[in-house]
Amino acid sequence: MSHAAELLDYGFNRYTKKILLPQGAICGIVQVKNGSKDYVQVKTAEAVCSVVLKGQEKNLNSEKKLESAVKAPVKQGQKLGEVLVYNNQGLLRKVNLLASQDVPATNPSIISKDSLTAYGFPALLAIIAIILYLAHISRTQYKIGIIKKKQDGKYHNRR
Repeated sequence: MSHAAELLDYGFNRYTKKILLPQGAICGIVQVKNGSKDYVQVKTAEAVCSVVLKGQEKNLNSEKKLESAVKAPVKQGQKLGEVLVYNNQGLLRKVNLLASQDVPATNPSIISKDSLTAYGFPALLAIIAIILYLAHISRTQYKIGIIKKKQDGKYHNRR
């Protein structure tokens, strides 16, 4: 038997590959602020694994570190965290956690989900009341002649 074959046999007989998470495994979510979705799932960029002595697999552990929240837009494949793989001697490996899909930003508006959550139903009623009041004032001014509509379809002050 050649020395190369003996070396390979030695390695395969003593060591094993331990897979903690396969590539593409969904392993958490990250909140997305001002996005079309409230959160995005994160997945492993590659398999979370390590080569260890046979029988020592139980000494492997992992720690997941994720961003608590990110601002939109989020691009598919954007790094949002990492998985750290440890054994008794320390850190063995880092694997990136990536956004599983795009999350586009939403257009800000007066009535947003955040504003309703923060200020509640009374804020919504106040906004509606202001809109109705402004519509009423414009209508009243037109009726009493402060604003006159000309033939060209434009509004002008009469004063």
